[in-house]
Amino acid sequence: MNQLAADEIIAEQYEAGKSQLLESIAQIKEWTGGLLPGSVFVRELEQLQESIEENFCTVVVLGEFKRGKSTFINGLLGEALLPADVTPTTATLNAIHYGEERSLTVHMQDGSSELRELSRENIDAFSAEGAEIPDKIRYLRMTLPLEMLESKIMLVDTPGVNDLNQQRVEVTYQFVPRADVVIFLLDATSPVTRSEKEFLADNLPAGATGRMLFIANFMDQIDEDPADHVESITKRLAAALGGFKPAVLPYCATLALEGRLSGNDEFLEASGYLSVTQAIRELISYGSQGEMKLERFRTRLHTLSASIARELDGRLALLDVTGEELAGKLESIESLMQRHSHIRLQMENYTRDRETEILAFVRKSLIYFEQQLKEDMEFAVLQFNGNQLKDFIEIQITMQVKRRLKQWIELHSQPMVKLLQMLEQALASALAAEFNTALYPLVNKNRLDGLHSEESGFALTGDDLSNTPIIAGLIAGGAGMLAMLLGGPILLPIVGMAGFPFIQKHMLQDQLKKAKEKLLPELDNAIDQVMEQFSGHVEQWLLNNVRQVREAAEQRYVDIVRMHKIRLDTEISGVKRSLEEQDREKQQLIEARREIELWLC
Repeated sequence: MNQLAADEIIAEQYEAGKSQLLESIAQIKEWTGGLLPGSVFVRELEQLQESIEENFCTVVVLGEFKRGKSTFINGLLGEALLPADVTPTTATLNAIHYGEERSLTVHMQDGSSELRELSRENIDAFSAEGAEIPDKIRYLRMTLPLEMLESKIMLVDTPGVNDLNQQRVEVTYQFVPRADVVIFLLDATSPVTRSEKEFLADNLPAGATGRMLFIANFMDQIDEDPADHVESITKRLAAALGGFKPAVLPYCATLALEGRLSGNDEFLEASGYLSVTQAIRELISYGSQGEMKLERFRTRLHTLSASIARELDGRLALLDVTGEELAGKLESIESLMQRHSHIRLQMENYTRDRETEILAFVRKSLIYFEQQLKEDMEFAVLQFNGNQLKDFIEIQITMQVKRRLKQWIELHSQPMVKLLQMLEQALASALAAEFNTALYPLVNKNRLDGLHSEESGFALTGDDLSNTPIIAGLIAGGAGMLAMLLGGPILLPIVGMAGFPFIQKHMLQDQLKKAKEKLLPELDNAIDQVMEQFSGHVEQWLLNNVRQVREAAEQRYVDIVRMHKIRLDTEISGVKRSLEEQDREKQQLIEARREIELWLC
């Protein structure tokens, strides 16, 4: 079996798994909507369905400026859409995906957006000669009705990896970790640069190399044997990737674009276009990334289905409850609703205590980290014996500090997300206990899991009140959102030291010794400033997420209490239904419950 055939089988398996999930959601949603009118889980099933249907396969294109990234993407699109000559100070991040209409949406740094006509003139407004101010722009989103994009593919054209502005950080920590394919364009006519090596060594998230494709552009300008030249590039890349030997393909982006525009198959073959597009297909989301996405979707559906099954149990129990008992439960529900402000206060007090504990954990870690960072940077300065101290500060010290901050983020982001997840679960369990105790006052809160369905009615569990999408977002974006702190001005105190009058471009040995004596206290002060900003941003990130978790749990609780009140009102108003009607509904509920149980198994 050749690779293309194997790739097609994997793609078919992915699509089959996706279709099966959507069919299950549609069936469960039909049961829930028909048998449990007003259920909050119907909307959550719809949201899950939308997430699966709108799930994009993201192909991120990286590379330094003048590597031909935009020309490469234009070739994939078969249209000269993106400007090919932009300067490092004005390049924008461009996300391109399928749409029935051609459109250009400008997303600004302040969160606002503006819809424009997708035209070369509008896109050129963001180039070197354009009138727009790229620093205010977060990214451009373009939609086109092209066949290449129709299968939910999003192409992301990025700024150069040697551009140290906010966009580089956004690419690295938002797009790259979630990308299904990462394409890195190289210049076949020049060696792998220092900034390329640093980017590959320091900025790629774990596991990204297995989804990467390296393309040596401008191969038409190489005189030696292409295979030998590609092998030489591969060896140089392996050194930056910790010994991992990547796939490197020869390419000529201008010839590929010309072939696409003219329909010249010989140009497409000679340019390397056919080999590159096949390699992209082999990597595209149907491999491990695609299966990981499906598994996340299955987990969300499993959690929702379990909650729906418990709600069906509650509905079944209500059919056997007398009118007097229903009235008593309705009174308890109304009492809960009246106690909302008291419950909110309890939640705020609880989260404030947990917030204090989480911040104490983080602050202790940051204090120790700052001490170690100062010692290590002082040692690096004392060990320096060159004559270019200015470059050493601007490049080496700055990169070392940034690298250490990045390591702290990678080491601590998941533990912090885990603490937030534990907070969310604790709130959900406490609110479920509050609900159940109000309706079943003789039941010990700590023994809710031991309740039988006939005595629990529609008792809740923590899973029913847990907001899975909120936590999923925290887990997916934990390191990414924190790493965004490394962009912008946070490292300016370090970089600014190179401008001190006692720091010269070239220094003699006796000058260097005196400069070091003056530099060390300034370095200590600069690290204080960096850590003050960094710690403040980390703490604010935590506080924002604690608040988001609390508000989401509270809203979920309110929605479910309101849903049960509506259901009790409906049941009381229809308590005089015939036994035949009740039996028919009971059978429908039992059948739906059985089907969901089979799916859960």
